[in-house]
Amino acid sequence: MLIQAGKDSYIYFYEISPTDELELELFFKKRIKKYWFNPLVKKKLWDGYFYFYDKKFKRIHIGLYWQLLKFLKEKTYKIEGTEIINEYFYNTLFDLNYDEFKKEVFELFKDSEFGKGKSKEIREYQLETSYKILKNNHSRAVLSTSAGKSLIIYLVSLYLLNKLKKKNVLIVVPKVSLVIQMFENIKEYAEASGNADLMNSIKMLHCEERDRNYTNYNIIISTYQTLSSELKKRKDFLYNIDSIIIDEAHFTHTKSIKEIITNAKNCNFTTGLSGTLEMDEESVESFNLDIFLGPNVANVSYQELKENKFITPVEIKMLILDYLESDLRIQLYNIRKSLKINSAKNIEPTEILQMERKLVQDSEKRLNFIFKLVSKLNKNTLILFHDIKNNYGKTIYNNIYRYCDGKVAYYIDGSTDAETRENIKKQMEYDNNKVLIASFGTFSTGISINNLHYIIFVESFYSDKLIKQSIGRGMRLHNNKEKVIVFDLIDDFSIKVKNKANKNFLLKHANERLKIYKNEGYNIEIKKIKL
Repeated sequence: MLIQAGKDSYIYFYEISPTDELELELFFKKRIKKYWFNPLVKKKLWDGYFYFYDKKFKRIHIGLYWQLLKFLKEKTYKIEGTEIINEYFYNTLFDLNYDEFKKEVFELFKDSEFGKGKSKEIREYQLETSYKILKNNHSRAVLSTSAGKSLIIYLVSLYLLNKLKKKNVLIVVPKVSLVIQMFENIKEYAEASGNADLMNSIKMLHCEERDRNYTNYNIIISTYQTLSSELKKRKDFLYNIDSIIIDEAHFTHTKSIKEIITNAKNCNFTTGLSGTLEMDEESVESFNLDIFLGPNVANVSYQELKENKFITPVEIKMLILDYLESDLRIQLYNIRKSLKINSAKNIEPTEILQMERKLVQDSEKRLNFIFKLVSKLNKNTLILFHDIKNNYGKTIYNNIYRYCDGKVAYYIDGSTDAETRENIKKQMEYDNNKVLIASFGTFSTGISINNLHYIIFVESFYSDKLIKQSIGRGMRLHNNKEKVIVFDLIDDFSIKVKNKANKNFLLKHANERLKIYKNEGYNIEIKKIKL
């Protein structure tokens, strides 16, 4: 088998036997998770597979080179064009060794408060991750939430501009609020490292910013929605970008992020950082990340941060609430049963989920329990909800004053503008005994509030990414915080059938969350409560 790297970012296969080609095709054929839920699969319009080996041209993307080496482990082959592969992956222009890099960074921050306290110190893993990213033209890094990704992004950006003479660095974040937060973080680091002038060359691009011209700026911070919108108007909008950093890179599988990277035609440096990047190296998501960002070069886990006291320990309290009347339980059971034995009724699990969620939102007992719980918490609390359409979050917000004496409440959903969100965040940071009711979509990812002691999940879900990111809102260090307590409210609508519990879907979601909590190593307490 002859393998040849081309300058078009593909690796080609020649002199390949039919057997080897079949094995190659099977190796690079990956099925999406839970494919059976995909509408196209349901309609039998798609088999749920992505085919990363292009059979017509006999090629794979060069980003999958490390996956290819796994495939070739026990095969006879010859590779030509390794210099092209090395040039694609390795940044030979960054010629500092690690000790030199470390010394330069500490020299930058020598007159600042960084290094004088746990909440401000530059940590070894941040230096190591920054260095590994800079040594590679394409990479990604998995860092647990609250690992200080913004400092890594600042260091990488600084060296890209000053040492590697890049024209600009595009930092992509998923939300407008994170554009502002990233700007404030970079401002703090720039001032601390004697680079305050850098702030004059930073451009924020988001939906509330009308001026979209970035050509005179060195650092551009934007959302993928804004960039995607601009690309629809002008395909060459990102033509001048030569470096891209994706923050919260678990969003990278979305179509708009792929569009951003592929349309930055002159970009030869990409990296992505997240606490929830796909860890299964055999998955569709991991293969796509290899192509659009690069291989994983660093891992920093929750346990590592916890052991070194870099984050606040997490304590999970799973509260199983029993309050539904028996006749409603029986009705739900019969519907679940009909789903299994009578497909003609055409009842989808999503419809049952909607029924269960409606029962949750309509329950006065459950609402009163939430208010009693909140009234007992004497420090800042974040309540996260899903359903904006039916105003469940607003119902909680509107009644906090009535049922929780002395509590000041704030409310945020997708319609809340960026300035209001920032003001609320600052109030939470500097005051105590406040309650923030926020949708998962606006506050589960990236938002930093150090002075946050309690988190309450008032609606059910089971996305591992959403769970880790949401819990991360409380993991930031604070002088008056020893731990963050997460209350996970679970709705038990199960019914006993022949002495065996027939579980409702929301209860099954809770079981999935429990697996995630255990896998992350959080302290867990489970309690059943009859309302």
